[in-house]
Amino acid sequence: MYFSFSNVILFSKYLLTVGGDNMGDFRTNADEIAGSVGIVIEVISRERNGRVRMRGTTWEAFTDEETSIRIGEKVIVLAIDGVKLKVKRKEAS
Repeated sequence: MYFSFSNVILFSKYLLTVGGDNMGDFRTNADEIAGSVGIVIEVISRERNGRVRMRGTTWEAFTDEETSIRIGEKVIVLAIDGVKLKVKRKEAS
């Protein structure tokens, strides 16, 4: 097989034209999860991680809040740290 340098350049330009250069617009699911609301299914406290159910998936979660967040309470996702959610209690509306 023989590939000239000019063929590689032309093919690269073709790929950018067809595929576009969307790397600046790249988003992850993590971007969409922050701000979402979940339901506590296992008590969460500063000392112990718990579990949250959100969008049909169970997540391990932790909090910085002074008091424990009980089962059934709603929480808001502040961030994702690895595979754990950082959450806070959702204020009653």
